Formats: sequence, structure tokens, C-alpha cells
Amino acid sequence: MIREQVINGSQTGDKSPPACPDLTYIENSTHAIDESNRIMLPANWRGPGAERQFYLMVTGIDKYLSVMPLKAYGEFVAELRKKYEGKISIPDLDREINSRVKCVTLDRFGRLPLPPTFLTRVGITKQGVLVGRHSEFEIWQPEKYEIEATKPERITVGAIIDTELAKR
Repeated sequence: MIREQVINGSQTGDKSPPACPDLTYIENSTHAIDESNRIMLPANWRGPGAERQFYLMVTGIDKYLSVMPLKAYGEFVAELRKKYEGKISIPDLDREINSRVKCVTLDRFGRLPLPPTFLTRVGITKQGVLVGRHSEFEIWQPEKYEIEATKPERITVGAIIDTELAKR
């Protein structure tokens, strides 16, 4: 029997939990990469109304994959062009961006296809750590993410957040 949910006042037969109200990508989780180079997104990232198409970009000097919904990617490119207009060649900027990006679509099960060349560049093989960043998310090779997560700068940022939350 399908468990029914109430979403925005109406019942649906959808089995997945509802997406966050603003469709933000929060939390971190580790997921397997299947034999077809796909990674399953967490259920709350793919609920009703969630994005299905993304731009996948190799970033951080081949440290991780950045995954942006179409709107966030468009804003990112527009900001880059504006910031560097007159300072560097915009066609060169576009060519560099295009060498690092691919548009991908979730399959009907919520799996994100990952180009093999991108996986190789960032060292991801059997598992990826999905790291939520509100309007976008990242996919890291687990050992690289563990190193990144224990850097002193990250610990300092965590302390700042804890201090600000305590003031509330």
C-alpha cells in the first residue's frame, strides 16, 4: 500500500518525503557510485517540485564536483562575466567554464549521472560524499572530504556558527 502524504494541502501517492520548502540542499551523506556511474541523491533532495536537471562542474583544482540547478548555474556564470569583464577575455572564460561543465538530468529513480572523465579528475571511484550548500551541492571523494572537513579553517567557521546560534 502506498503511504499518502499531505503536501501543500493536497494528498499525493508519492512515496518520497517532501523536499525542503525552499528546495535547499542541506546535510551531508555518503552514497555508492553504481556501475553506470550514477549516484543516488538523498530522498529529501528529490521530493515533489525538486530540480531534475543540473550543471555538474569540476572545481577546486580537481578537488570535487560542484552541482548546480540551472538557475544557480546561470547566476554563477553571469556573476563571473560581470566580475571579470575588462580584466580577462570573456571568450577565454567561457571556453574554460565549458571544458569543466556538463548538463545532466536525474533518472526516474533520482540517480545523478556522473561523467567518467569528471570522476577520474576528482578521484571518485566507489563512493561520493554529497555535501549540501543550500542552493547547490558538492560531490567529494571521501578521503579528500575528510581532510577538508578537519582543516583548522573549517573548525573556526564551525565555532563562529555555534557562537552566533547561542546568541539567539
